[in-house]
Amino acid sequence: MAKLLLIDDDDGVYKVTRLILERAGYDVLWARDGVEAISMLASPDLPDLILCDLMMPRMDGREVLIAIRQDPRLRHLPVLMLTAHRDAENLEFARDMKAVGYIVKPFRAGDLISRVRRFVEPGAEQVSSAGSHASA
Repeated sequence: MAKLLLIDDDDGVYKVTRLILERAGYDVLWARDGVEAISMLASPDLPDLILCDLMMPRMDGREVLIAIRQDPRLRHLPVLMLTAHRDAENLEFARDMKAVGYIVKPFRAGDLISRVRRFVEPGAEQVSSAGSHASA
């Protein structure tokens, strides 16, 4: 079972996203902000995929992505950005920092599952019909 780390400060988003992903067979860990996430990533047991909100207190998604990409032990981890805001600046930042994708909240369960599958299951990219940026 693939392990996912969801980084989001919204309890409601966490609960809904966890439910969707657990029903699809994934193990979901939760960090409420970037500081907590970076602390969790110090563990030798790394997640298979990180889903990271952009707008969070203490350490936002941009700072998390930068920290991950600067750490040789973590830089290989796929990061899928989640946000309530679709704008060219955030899309460009995510692409420049080698995020594997960008999903705008609210999202459809099927879109989320197909995007996650694409990065944690071999050959799943053939199953996914989602483009590089899913939307609500």
